[in-house]
Amino acid sequence: GNVRELKNAVERSLYRWGDPSKPVDEIILDPFRSPFAEAVQGDAADETTASEAPEVAVTDATAAPMDFAAHIASIEKRLLREALTAHGYHQRRTAEALGLSYDQLRGLVRKYGLSPRGG
Repeated sequence: GNVRELKNAVERSLYRWGDPSKPVDEIILDPFRSPFAEAVQGDAADETTASEAPEVAVTDATAAPMDFAAHIASIEKRLLREALTAHGYHQRRTAEALGLSYDQLRGLVRKYGLSPRGG
């Protein structure tokens, strides 16, 4: 684990350094540290107050409750129906086009009742 973390830190530092012709001056151990954080903290953070902060539009989450599972299911069903139609309901070709195994596609077709006659 530690060797892998060290390897990742070195690779991250090389990537962020940007100039392969010069030696790297700094190894970045914290993967979440932004190279721009110091500039923001020193310059703009002190000058901006809460009253100067830009207004952000907030939508009312209670206006239209969303059912995540139902929304994902409708997207899956629509995508499956379009792919099946495009491939003439040939399930092997449809599965390949969607990057699924044949068995995964068969399970989804059964789950959503998508057959040429009943879907």
